[in-house]
Amino acid sequence: MRQASKNDVLPEGLSVSDADGVLALTFSGDLNSATVTHLWEPVLARVRAAGAEVRLVRLDLATVGYIDGAGLALLVKLRAEAEAKKAQVEILGLSESHMHLLSLAGDAEREAAQKPQERRGLKGLAGVGMGDVMASMVDVVSFVGEFCCLWASSWGSL
Repeated sequence: MRQASKNDVLPEGLSVSDADGVLALTFSGDLNSATVTHLWEPVLARVRAAGAEVRLVRLDLATVGYIDGAGLALLVKLRAEAEAKKAQVEILGLSESHMHLLSLAGDAEREAAQKPQERRGLKGLAGVGMGDVMASMVDVVSFVGEFCCLWASSWGSL
């Protein structure tokens, strides 16, 4: 079992372990624009650096008190990065409403990735339209999360 070494600099509110093909990221505190600013790059770097032996990325949010749009954007991005590495994603401790939002974002990503099939009738057209709307929503959520991180980090330097 490999846990973050003493030389690793982890942001406050994050602990990491990597064992038996499972990369576990445990968050605590709040996931909001102020905290996500410090978490965004280190967390994404951990997932991107995970080797091919990592089959599961576990996001443990059991001790997270509050999640705003920036926090959701981080979770959407983490899930996309893990899935791009062909790893399964397990999310623990997330409220039902937040899980529903992540599910919608995932559905939109999968819809956009699929080759559009010819659909007929109003129902088919509405389905294509909603897929496009949901795919756009994923882009907006990611943009808002990144913008909040940049804004919060520049706010401290003013």
